[in-house]
Amino acid sequence: MRKLLALLIVLSILIPVIGCDGGEVTPTPTETPTPTSEPPGAWWPITGPDRNYHAATIIVAASNSKYQNAAHYRCDGTADDDTVQSAVDSLGTSPGVVLLLDGSYSATGNVTVSNAGQFIKGLGWATTWNLSQSANTTDYAFVFSGNNTYNCGISDMIIDCNGANQTAGGGVYVEGMRQFRIDNLKAQEGKVYNVYVKGNTLSCNGFRMFNSELTGAGTDNLRVQAVWNWKVYDTYMQTATQKGLNTSGGGECLVHGCSFDTNTQAGAYFYAVSRGTIADTRYCGDNGRAGIEFASTCLDMTVNGGEVNDNGSSGTNPYGVYVKGTANNTQVYNITAHNNDTVHQDYGVYIGATAVNTVVKNNGLSYNTVAGVYNGNSTSIIRYNKGYVTENSGTATIANGSTSIVVTHGLATTPTDVTLTPKEQGTNDYGRLSWGSGNSTRFTITCSADPGASNLDVNWYAFID
Repeated sequence: MRKLLALLIVLSILIPVIGCDGGEVTPTPTETPTPTSEPPGAWWPITGPDRNYHAATIIVAASNSKYQNAAHYRCDGTADDDTVQSAVDSLGTSPGVVLLLDGSYSATGNVTVSNAGQFIKGLGWATTWNLSQSANTTDYAFVFSGNNTYNCGISDMIIDCNGANQTAGGGVYVEGMRQFRIDNLKAQEGKVYNVYVKGNTLSCNGFRMFNSELTGAGTDNLRVQAVWNWKVYDTYMQTATQKGLNTSGGGECLVHGCSFDTNTQAGAYFYAVSRGTIADTRYCGDNGRAGIEFASTCLDMTVNGGEVNDNGSSGTNPYGVYVKGTANNTQVYNITAHNNDTVHQDYGVYIGATAVNTVVKNNGLSYNTVAGVYNGNSTSIIRYNKGYVTENSGTATIANGSTSIVVTHGLATTPTDVTLTPKEQGTNDYGRLSWGSGNSTRFTITCSADPGASNLDVNWYAFID
């Protein structure tokens, strides 16, 4: 009886999904559901201030998506931005995800998101958003605009901004959005910026960007303005007409594991930014001007780790790291800043005359066209760098019948000070030891009197303060 009961239970589970001939039942496709006031779809968790809500997923298909029957909305390949905007609007003020299936979307205007917790997400780079050649838009493909609105974002797609045929704008514009997130986005050919995060009017604090690629912008690939507590990870910024990354104002930022390659001006440019770090740069090279530039009123900025090579091909600011104006308290550690070409990168690190308290330590600065470091300010501390020697030592001998010896010090520039220690008393009383006549290659050790037949061996330690 127990065996029969168990068999009936198993059959009750299998019968709904097994056909009479033993094969699987293929579900009959249904019509695209009509959105309601409470959007259909799976429920996605939301973190942050809106964590007590759940988010619906609204699915949108391109005209050439493989599985169009899975979608709540279908685009026809013309003015697809209107269709996607309808999908966004169907969320109302509730959190949710608008999921763009694989395929190519054609847009003549922008899609706007204004409510907390709303995301636009593709299926990786199989989802391509194209601004039409006939759009001639002055705006951005996706506009996220709120007022202290939290937890919105865009991810997993290609945005072809088609900048050559637009008047202005670009890929993604963010204003008044806190904790905004961009992930796995490829944005290219923005007329002005590929991504513009603007926080000077309404806050965009907490911005995050991950694993993205920004190329070919008409001005800058990534523009971050007056944003605090922002971070960009593992993002590639290439071939902008001006800068790979351009940021001004705000601060408390981290740019980690990024690449800045072949931008016409600086690879990464910071103006009036405080307490920021560029860490473990994968490659910053072949930019027309400086690789990394800290301009006036930057404060407490740090470069720590990475490759900064072959910058300055335009001949303007041909430096790996450029600290200028009143960019004070800058620290440069553990980078490699080389010049592997014949006409690029005069200096690995260039410190301007009015930039105070710059620290340059533990870097590889060999093979630059002129020198590893140019130091224009006496408050700088430069130590332990390969390719820019700031301390050296040795032994020199003042011979019998002489009172001086010229020493080649091996430092990168004229020593600030030299410490002298005699190794023996000498046959005669040689009097006092001193050094002088220092220049970029040599200095002279002098004693008051001939040391006699024993000669006089002197240990010296020279350094640049």
